[in-house]
Amino acid sequence: QNQKKRRKMRVAEAWDKLVEEEQDKRLDQDDVARVAITSAEQNGIVFLDEIDKIAVSDVRGGSVSREGVQRDLQPLIEGTTVSTKYGPLKTDHILFIASGAFHVAFPCTLRDT
Repeated sequence: QNQKKRRKMRVAEAWDKLVEEEQDKRLDQDDVARVAITSAEQNGIVFLDEIDKIAVSDVRGGSVSREGVQRDLQPLIEGTTVSTKYGPLKTDHILFIASGAFHVAFPCTLRDT
């Protein structure tokens, strides 16, 4: 899998490619992950679409599933630490934007369950 593929390119293109490859080799992946986690914690935005679908109580028996989704979302939105493959991520300062068609349910219905 580490076989190099030969390509013909101009000297200027080859130089740019070599510089790019060398820069990638010099990156410390742990530092990249650490900066990414910090950036996500301080500047992260999560967009939750169709949140109204879990706010409505349904007579067809889907309310148990909705309550589970609401129960799982609540600590994330209120602020908690989530375990990721790159390390723990605090959601305290992440902006959560929710949207939905609240013509049947009201946003306050989400906190009542």
